Amino acid sequence: MGVLGDLDLPYGEPDPDRSYPEIFSLTVDRGEGRVRELPSLYFGTARIYAHRDLKVVTDRLITTFHDVMRAPTVPTFQISACRVGDRYGLYLGDFFNRSIARTRLRRAGMEFAEHPFVRLDPDDAFECDDWGSFTPSFLALTGKTDEPTELVRPSRGYLLLSFASLRLGDTSQEEIARLANVIRRLDAVGAADAATLVAELAA
Repeated sequence: MGVLGDLDLPYGEPDPDRSYPEIFSLTVDRGEGRVRELPSLYFGTARIYAHRDLKVVTDRLITTFHDVMRAPTVPTFQISACRVGDRYGLYLGDFFNRSIARTRLRRAGMEFAEHPFVRLDPDDAFECDDWGSFTPSFLALTGKTDEPTELVRPSRGYLLLSFASLRLGDTSQEEIARLANVIRRLDAVGAADAATLVAELAA
């Protein structure tokens, strides 16, 4: 059974007739070299989580599995919770907890929740397992311009499409209307330079 042999799957063994292969993948580098890849969790083809401790990664697999199973009734998005000082926000730059972009943003003063998803609650606030319920005031993106310090402010239409595409499962018409209201209150901004972006959000 290998790495996953001792896991207690929360919904029992999968039904082969209703299962999709490789929705979740967990990789472990068994090599003998001095430099080895960290144990990593993949959601589809996206690497979303890595940690030195394999137990931490397998625990993350179980919580992620719960998120996916609840998604048909609880609006869940592949978006990370973040904060700068006292301001809570949402991060749409990438999915991997150890990405280069996140490392630079952390050094500049942004903090990220460990949980890779957020859920939209009935009051149109968001919640994640790390921080509970929070009301985001900003939406942070990584800018893609020739000038690293240029601030980019995407359109509401682009943001709405992004939320819909990052929803686990189908997005209902009611959710679209709710998300449109949420987006109106967010300060959405991106910059290629991490220090510039964090300074703007901290101002």
